[in-house]
Amino acid sequence: MTQAEVLADALQGLFSNPEAGWFTPLSTSIQGISAEQLAQVPADRFNSVWALVNHIRFWKEFMFLSLQSQSVDRETLGSKNG
Repeated sequence: MTQAEVLADALQGLFSNPEAGWFTPLSTSIQGISAEQLAQVPADRFNSVWALVNHIRFWKEFMFLSLQSQSVDRETLGSKNG
């Protein structure tokens, strides 16, 4: 396994394995919350939980691909700015 693959696996575990890190993984944190609740914006100039999850997902996938020396198409990952 290359160093990049080890780092990519560590990143994946950090976000999804409750035993891998020093904080609760996102997948555990949002378990049981409805889509409607996740989409609610708490106040003006704030983001919904859904927007934050999508932001984290985007950068996780970006880093995962980058660490494996794969090309990254930001639009394919969901970026509106390309």
